[in-house]
Amino acid sequence: MKVLQLCHKPLFGSPDGGKIAMSAMAKGLLTQKLDVFQWMLDSQKHPIPAEIPADYPFKWTSSYINTELSAFQALKTLLKGRSYNISRFEDENYYTPLFDFLQNISFDFIQAEGIFTTSRIAEIRTYSAAKIVLRAHNIEFLIWERMADQERNPLKKVYLKILASQLKKEEEAIWKSVDAIIAISQQDADYIKSQGILTPVTVIGIASDLSLEEISTVGEIKNLFHLGAMDWRPNREGVEWFIKNIWPEIFSQFPELRFVLAGKHMPEQFKNLADSGVDVAEVDDAYAFYKSMGIMIVPLLSGSGIRVKIIEGMALGKLIISTTLGAEGINARPGNDFFIADDAESFCVIIRQLLSKPNYIKEVSENARTFAHENYRTEVLGARTLDFYREVIKL
Repeated sequence: MKVLQLCHKPLFGSPDGGKIAMSAMAKGLLTQKLDVFQWMLDSQKHPIPAEIPADYPFKWTSSYINTELSAFQALKTLLKGRSYNISRFEDENYYTPLFDFLQNISFDFIQAEGIFTTSRIAEIRTYSAAKIVLRAHNIEFLIWERMADQERNPLKKVYLKILASQLKKEEEAIWKSVDAIIAISQQDADYIKSQGILTPVTVIGIASDLSLEEISTVGEIKNLFHLGAMDWRPNREGVEWFIKNIWPEIFSQFPELRFVLAGKHMPEQFKNLADSGVDVAEVDDAYAFYKSMGIMIVPLLSGSGIRVKIIEGMALGKLIISTTLGAEGINARPGNDFFIADDAESFCVIIRQLLSKPNYIKEVSENARTFAHENYRTEVLGARTLDFYREVIKL
């Protein structure tokens, strides 16, 4: 079975949640003996790196598109009632070579990793008889709706609401146009079905590129940490909220603790907080970084989908405190495998509890690792996806 995986960014270079999810999917399909070819979008924000790993296991190609933000284009699409989020990816430099490619190679499935690689579905179908499967990493418009809800500036709030509304219209049209949808979380699948979408939908989670290795002991907790790209607005907003509303109280009670931030595009405002117990770290080796850290903080107030970093952290036995939204789609047991906190008081109570009970720390760490082993291996992901492909073929 031949699969073309359409990726909205290169899968090389420094990892982020999207890259990890797409790479793990490809590796999962490889465990099932599928022939996987990858088409990656190269852009100024997510460029193809100069050096590609010599042992990269997949056939791939790329096309460059310009996704740079333009106020003029944003206004133009706003007046047309189009989604600017999607229109930025409707570049002939992507679609023209893709159409040429599809005329020369036949695929059984085209798997679009998100809506931004497959807005011109009708045209894709004229060049390929492949079944088109959308892997919905998020419900994109919900991210913008939630950001609008958090926005205090009334003009920005209105603009974000408009963006969300336009994106919703086009996202729902894509849901209706594909042959099947793979949702990453049950919440996303339930929402899609609730909108009257008749396209077959299944839930297949994610896996991690990190080795699921056992950590036999958990050392003394010396820090809290957050790992995530800060050019993704929900990450930045969540960290700002945590530093403002929670960290001062924790730091005053435990002045030996540090709150370590790591991720791309770190704002300058976070780099000047060392005196307040906040450090910024560079990460070259994600595995080594996780092992050196203590309690993972995931304070998301907006967003959608599953946080890959939580799965990675659990796989390595990390203690994780997340908001309900941040842990969406992860069916672990709060209080046993990880922790849920939705307000400042709850975060503080859980942090104090963990710092005072070393035996509890070890127990939760082992529970988290076991949960990740049982649910998020790449071969499990690949097997579930292949089973779904076979069902789609019969439709």
